[in-house]
This record gives sequence, structure tokens and C-alpha cells, in this order.
Amino acid sequence: MDCIAITVSGKVQGVFYRASLRAKAMDLSLSGIVMNRPDGTVYAEVEGLPGDIDLLIQWCERGPEEAIVYKVETKPVKPKYYFGFEIKR
Repeated sequence: MDCIAITVSGKVQGVFYRASLRAKAMDLSLSGIVMNRPDGTVYAEVEGLPGDIDLLIQWCERGPEEAIVYKVETKPVKPKYYFGFEIKR
């Protein structure tokens, strides 16, 4: 199992990005968290099979319909063994 941190820049707050990312991650049987950051980015930590994480990263490059994604940055992080997928506030 891999764990990847994803940071998404652009018009990604106020467009249901977190809820949409959570739904997509759950469809892919991934676990983790997603949150808005004060700098306007969306940050997620995602755990699961590498191929499923890759599919989520591809989704992040588009996001939900109202989003305008400028950049998606990823980096491996230490697994935290999340259960389910939570939107943090």
C-alpha cells in the first residue's frame, strides 16, 4: 500500500472539490483525508493501491466541473493507515 500527499492549486475552493475528491477516492477504494488550506490550495493524503492512486491523481488534474486546476503536486508520505475517507475542516 502506498501513501501519497496531493496538493492542488487553482480555483479549487468553493467548487465542491473536497467532496468530489472524497467521492472519487471512495469509488477507487482509497482511504485518507482532504482539506482546504489557508493559501487557497486543497491538500489530500491518500492511501491505497498504486494504480488506484494514479487514477485519483489523473482525476485531480481536472477536478469537478467548476474547478480550474493550475497544478497538482504529489509526494510520497509515511502511511497513517486511515480508515475511510474524511473531509477535514
